[in-house]
Amino acid sequence: MEILSKISSSKSSYKILKMASKALIIKVSSGVLTFLMFLVVARVLTAEQFGLFGVGFSLALFSSVVGSLGLGTLIMRLWPEYMVGGEQKIAAQAMVWAIKKTLFVSLIPAGLIFVIFMIFDITELKNHYDFKFGFSIAILTISMSISEFFSAALRAQGKLTLALVPKDILWRLFVILAFGSTYLIGIPLDASLVLLGSAMILILATVFQILLSDLKDILKGSKNATGEYRAEWLRLTKPIWLGAIVFSLTIHADMLLVSFFLDAETIAAYFAALKIASVLALPILAINQLSGPMISKYYHAGNISTLQQNLRLYLVFCTVIVLPILFIIIFYGRFLLALFNPIFVDAYFVLVALSVGYLFHCLSGPAAVLLQMTGRSTLALKTSFSTQIIALLVFPLAATTLGSFGIALVRMFEMALRNSLQSLHGYRIFGINTSIVSFFFNKSFEK
Repeated sequence: MEILSKISSSKSSYKILKMASKALIIKVSSGVLTFLMFLVVARVLTAEQFGLFGVGFSLALFSSVVGSLGLGTLIMRLWPEYMVGGEQKIAAQAMVWAIKKTLFVSLIPAGLIFVIFMIFDITELKNHYDFKFGFSIAILTISMSISEFFSAALRAQGKLTLALVPKDILWRLFVILAFGSTYLIGIPLDASLVLLGSAMILILATVFQILLSDLKDILKGSKNATGEYRAEWLRLTKPIWLGAIVFSLTIHADMLLVSFFLDAETIAAYFAALKIASVLALPILAINQLSGPMISKYYHAGNISTLQQNLRLYLVFCTVIVLPILFIIIFYGRFLLALFNPIFVDAYFVLVALSVGYLFHCLSGPAAVLLQMTGRSTLALKTSFSTQIIALLVFPLAATTLGSFGIALVRMFEMALRNSLQSLHGYRIFGINTSIVSFFFNKSFEK
């Protein structure tokens, strides 16, 4: 209670809560729209096609992380760091370099997917994974890579609304309107068309975002950075990028693996459960939108006391919101699954297991972000890589013995272990505890 009273009396608490609330409102709106988006897609498609859509969407999300080169996270560190140090020109040059690099590198995984599915189209796999399906995933991959970078770049500049609204709100809203209309009209669609349509709408939302920002002016006015800076940035981004790949694999590996072990309808039910459970990630995602630049700013300024105070305030904010959502899922999970398709209610325990995993994610706070923003990206990578390797080794056994519930259990334990270890590393190295444990063992704030 003493900690809470000091949080509430802090002069910066109002500003922090205001920003966190703003981010959460956007993320909750995004979560609601995401739920409605996948609900509409589930209604438009057959259960089998919805399962294929889930596989394609997860593959595109993972591939977009591969194609991003981790530059979105890097720019959230570099921009505040250079601006605090009075090096505005270098900050602009870093932004230009990162934008160009993202545009180029995103083409690589997209091209690989394109080639792989061209091969699938001449094999017995073409009944599901044909050329059209691969082309749609490739386009969605490119659009997601570019969109995510611009969102990160604008967050680094403190333009939270412009960073989040086009992708988190407008994209989902127009996908709902577009495919909801086809459902009402009765136009038949398959997974490939829905994936491609989603990609095109995201591209339009990103163009809208760029036109309203000053990033286009930075591109025009800034000179290229020297080779020394580019080499340094590339060195810094490698562990961030690999860490992001491992983290994304953690999120999407189960969806990609179930396509090998389970039938399409079970995949669809798992995908529905995954999307419902991911609502629990909204508060921590909102916190992560703010914590990256905030951690970089206060850490490099040497203001550790304010940094720890803000992290604890974020935890209170996150926990108060997550717990009621968890209880709603526990009591009404079957009803929520039935909204997608009545046959999905059998995935209730899958839903509960995934929800508990996301609860651990929230209660651990932005542990990985702390390590990345303080120059410990390699440590974050090693931790994620270790827990993910364990999970990947266990996944096949869990899938063959317990089905989708076994995969959900593995994912739950992996999330809990990874986030706990990363939070422990942050405390061991910096004395900064990002997790809920800080309320019980850390010293009180300085006045």
